[in-house]
Amino acid sequence: MKRVLSSTFMSDLLTGSLERVLAYIHKDNTLDVEIREKFINIYYRGGNILRIIEIGISKYKFEYDENYLPNLASNLPALISSANWELYFPLMKQAMDFYFSEHRKEEREYQQLVVRDNNYSSIANSTDYFIIDIEYDNHAHARFDLVALEWPSVASLRKLSNEYKPKLVVIEMKYGDGALTGSAGMKKHLSDFDLFIHDI
Repeated sequence: MKRVLSSTFMSDLLTGSLERVLAYIHKDNTLDVEIREKFINIYYRGGNILRIIEIGISKYKFEYDENYLPNLASNLPALISSANWELYFPLMKQAMDFYFSEHRKEEREYQQLVVRDNNYSSIANSTDYFIIDIEYDNHAHARFDLVALEWPSVASLRKLSNEYKPKLVVIEMKYGDGALTGSAGMKKHLSDFDLFIHDI
């Protein structure tokens, strides 16, 4: 599955109509942006706090999961249409906190923490993996929790000389021993990965 945004979408995120939402996310390290095909997902605690979908040239549709706040959802369209991200994100984050206290999703939450620690935390330059995608789904045989570049934190290797190229790594995250077996256990994921590499 491709992960690509149009040049207009990228321009709107960096300097155009969506610049303020991206600026807000840059100031909040609990939020994570992931590029999809023609849209972006913004994650909080592993849940989708906002999806921005390109529907035309500089035209976008905003989606959120109403399951997180069924009683307050009517307030959100107005906050989105006015680009009032300073109110939208705190409101959604609190609603998601309440939701996750009853509907636990620890594996997804820790997945996002791995992205933050490896990519842009204070120790990111000392880690050996740079996460390039989460929840990668090839719509055929496999879905991977994390896709990363193995990039050892050794100065000579970080220069990317002709002798060294980063390796692509897929990571399956499991939270607790109970997640190792069953229909989504390690055996199933190994089988899916085997099918995936035979499709390449």
